[in-house]
Amino acid sequence: MSRCLITDLDGTFLGGPDADRTRLHTMFAERERPHRLVYCSGRAYPKIKRDIDTGVLPEPNAIIGDVGCGLWSATGESLCERFDLEVAGRWGGAREKVLQQVANLDGLRLQDETGPSRCSFLYERMEVAQEAARRIEPLGLDTLISGGRYFDVLPRGVNKGFAVKYLMNLWGLDAKSVLVAGDTLNDLAMLQLPIPAVAVGNADEQLCAELKLDATTHLAERTGAGGILEAFTVYGWSR
Repeated sequence: MSRCLITDLDGTFLGGPDADRTRLHTMFAERERPHRLVYCSGRAYPKIKRDIDTGVLPEPNAIIGDVGCGLWSATGESLCERFDLEVAGRWGGAREKVLQQVANLDGLRLQDETGPSRCSFLYERMEVAQEAARRIEPLGLDTLISGGRYFDVLPRGVNKGFAVKYLMNLWGLDAKSVLVAGDTLNDLAMLQLPIPAVAVGNADEQLCAELKLDATTHLAERTGAGGILEAFTVYGWSR
């Protein structure tokens, strides 16, 4: 069976002890890698590509970025025009409306290098992020607060889970052949899909509290990359 690891980056694939990160990196850098690899990150494509180019990350089979708003090949080409059009249609060019709603809020800093169908900020205090969400959601958009500092504004219904499902359908992947891995609330939507999932050992308390545990969800003891390796054993993916 062809299998596919779909993993968050910061704190997950790139987290944990050096030995675990090296082992996981080496596994997917091999010419005859055992499984397909997809990055599913809050990062925009340029920030992911820089780590691929410098060898920090092995080259994946595909990249989901911008918290599920982007779907690309490793070299940045769109994987599916229909996906791009659907996300753009749900966004509807809302950036200026979003910025107007939060213009007088102190404690929000606009992030750079994000895709065209997403607007993201860094927040200093939770109450500021919550007020921003209250103002923005009536626009017909979704907001996501995660990692203790990230505030994302996304097209309604678009998130990492949305993009993972889209990619699975595009590639014809069976649910049992996929493993998703993450550590913060922006991973919740994909971790709650009816497919094997692992929340790594350093996962946020908020994420663990929100997760609905069942036979397809593993709470790892090991952190970062070690949690993914642990899940390989739990789900029978080890070589």
